[in-house]
Parts: sequence; structure tokens; C-alpha cells
Amino acid sequence: MARALIAKGRTDYVQQYLYSPTLPAETVIKADLEYIAHHWTEKSIDLWEEIRGQHFFTRAVQLASLEEGAALGTQLGDTGAAAFYRLQAGALDAQLNQHWDDRKGYFLATLESEASLDHQKPSELDTAVILGVLAANQEQGTLSPLSDRVLSTAMALENTFAAIYPINADKSVGTAIGRYGEDYYYGGNPWFLTTAAFAQLHYRVAKMLNARTSYFLTPLSAAFFASCVPKKDSSRVVSGMDIAADPQLKMVILNGLVSKGDGFLDRVRKHVGPQGEMSEQFFRDTGFMGSARDLTWSYSALLEAILERGLVH
Repeated sequence: MARALIAKGRTDYVQQYLYSPTLPAETVIKADLEYIAHHWTEKSIDLWEEIRGQHFFTRAVQLASLEEGAALGTQLGDTGAAAFYRLQAGALDAQLNQHWDDRKGYFLATLESEASLDHQKPSELDTAVILGVLAANQEQGTLSPLSDRVLSTAMALENTFAAIYPINADKSVGTAIGRYGEDYYYGGNPWFLTTAAFAQLHYRVAKMLNARTSYFLTPLSAAFFASCVPKKDSSRVVSGMDIAADPQLKMVILNGLVSKGDGFLDRVRKHVGPQGEMSEQFFRDTGFMGSARDLTWSYSALLEAILERGLVH
């Protein structure tokens, strides 16, 4: 918002109400950035409002906010603060990489967990990681959707939910996605927002891959891309292959990514109400909706996925 106002010649408004270099901070963006920059090392509650610890999702969006804040601070002449924000973002990135578990092959959702006995999550495999990647919206590095570690995490999640939800026996639509495998809240079901998020991830990967002239698969990313193409082409999608250098193969994969993303939205469509209404969850056995009615997050996640699809060219 601040950048849009500056572009319209309203810098004075931004400096008065949104970002002033003055300390102690009295403007909303500056105050938030100062708080994050000085307190990101502290534990917090996760986005599901269940567990205190050091969370991948929280760190991802904190990193993104500090990088955006550094860019805005530089634009407004607050260069010292901008340098400090970038320094903290770099430290956050180092901590994000501590979430990677090489043995399990995915990012752990929480470190230093203070989970109570009724919220134990031994796997630490959680869709919150994917939500963090999408929210951070980074083109490069640890949080890039094209990161093989991110894609390996996504594949591990999909395989988990495909196996534990009876409704996923229906292969005519995409996999119903939940929060985490150990989830028991309201019976531990798929959520509309997490299923839509997987659609958004596939569309964003397609958009980013389309812009690449070279992209080599690794043992971590190969399975994700192989899952998006017809079986007759899967043997061409293997570790070591540069899938962006072969125009024909690249097009097969791009089409496959969009098609698989559409499958997740087909899954959402299958379980919505007659007027398109969406609750928080749909039951793992029957597919009927349950828990919080008309959850705003369900609708926003669907809209974000649809908008992302429109960016794939």
C-alpha cells in the first residue's frame, strides 16, 4: 500500500501515517518492522493456534516482511534501518534452513516445540510450511516454490493425506489436503484452505518454471514433477534432467502442473455446498462439510488459487 501511494505522489501521507524513520516508532509499518526485527528470535504460537515454539510459517513471513521493509526503508531514505532489517532477514534465513530434516526429506514445521500432550505432532510434517512459502512469495532461495526442499515437503504431505483419508480413494479429482497427519481436531479432516493452497502451489511452480530456460531436477524434486505428468512421460522426468531446456518436455510438465492444480480445485468443488459455501473442513470419510461455517480463510485461499492460475502463461 505504501509503495502504491508513493507511486501516486503521496509520499507525504506515507511518511506521516505509515512509515516515518522516527524512533521510537510512531507509524504503523515502522513500528511493526522494529518489533519483528528485535523480537523474531522469541517463540510464538503457530498459525493453527495450538503450539508454542519456533515455527517455519512464522519465520517465513517474518523474513518476507523484513525484506519488504528494507526495500521501503531504502526508498524513503531510512538506510540504516534498512540495513538492519536485511541483516535480520539473513539471520532468519539461516534459522529457516535449520528446519530441514535430511533424513525425513522435508521441512519440519516447528522446532523447540512446547506442545502439550493433546497436541503432539511427532512427524512435524505440516501444510503450514507450504502456506508459509506461498505467503512469503520469494523468487529465490530457501522459500522459493522451486526449491527442491519445498517440493519434497509438498510431496511428502500429499502422500500422507492420500493414504489416511478414505475419500482420497476417489481418483477422479485431486487429493484432499489437511493440516498434518496427526491432526485430531473435529476428527482430523481435510481443509478447504489447505487443498486450495496445494492448487496455488502448483500454479505458482508452473508460472516460475515457465520463466526459466534451465531447471535441473534433483533427487528431492523429481517425484513432485513426475507426479504431474502422464505415466508415459514419467520416465523422462528423473533426477539430473534439465526439464526447462527441452521445449516439448517443458510444455508437458507445465500443462501437467496446471492440470494437477485444477485437480485440487476439482476436489474443493466436489465438497462445497449448493451455493458454493465452504466451511473450515470436510469430513475424511463422507466428504460432507464440518466445523466452522463459512470460514473466511477458505474463500480467500480459493480466490488466491484462482488468481494464481490466471498468471500462468
